[in-house]
Amino acid sequence: TLQDRTKQACDARFDADGGWNDAWKGAWDTKRIQEVPDASKSGSKRSVEARTMVVRRKRIHEEETRDVVAQAVSADGQATSEGRGDERSKHAILHDFCMGLPYGTIFLVGGLASVPFVGTKGLVLALLGGLVLLLSILSLKQWRNRKSSKWCTLAGSCTAAVALWRSWSFIQAPYTVYTTIPAFASVLSGMMSLFLLYNVLAGGNPPKNQE
Repeated sequence: TLQDRTKQACDARFDADGGWNDAWKGAWDTKRIQEVPDASKSGSKRSVEARTMVVRRKRIHEEETRDVVAQAVSADGQATSEGRGDERSKHAILHDFCMGLPYGTIFLVGGLASVPFVGTKGLVLALLGGLVLLLSILSLKQWRNRKSSKWCTLAGSCTAAVALWRSWSFIQAPYTVYTTIPAFASVLSGMMSLFLLYNVLAGGNPPKNQE
C-alpha cells in the first residue's frame, strides 16, 4: 500500500543518512543538558545551541519526510493510472448484453407476431432470438458475479450469424412487403454477430466497477 511504501522509503533514507540516530542523540544530549543545572553562561550557551540543533534537525526531517511522501504519492498515482489504462485496453467498450437483450427481445416478439403471416419462418426467427436473449441473461449474471462470459458472447455471435443466414434465405423476389421484415432482420443480425465477435476479440465485457 501507499502507507507501507512511504514508511519503507522514509526508514531507508534516514537509516542511510543517519538522520534518526543524529536526531535521537541530539534530543538525548539536550535532555541531559536540561537536567544539569546551568553553572555558567557557557553551559547555558551550549544548552541553547543544542536546542537549536534539535530544532534544525527536526525541520530537516520534516522536509525530507514530505519529499519522500510526495514522491511516493506521485509514483502511486502514476502506477494507478497506468494500471487503469491497461485495464481499459483489455476489454470492449460495451457489454454484450446491452445489445443482446434488446436484439433477442425484438426477434422473439417479432418472430412470434409474424407466425400468422409467414408461418414457420417467423417461428425460426423467434427461437433464434429467444436463444440470444437467454445467452444475454446468462452473460449478465456472469458479469454481476465478476466471472468471464466470453462463451456466452461467442455463442450469441454464432446464433446471430445463423439468424442472418436464415433471414437472408427468407428473402424472395419479386419484392413484396413481407420481404422487408427478413431484410431488416438480416441487417440487424449481421451487425449483432459482428459486435459480439468484436466483444470477444477485444477481451470481453468491461469489468464491473469497484463499487
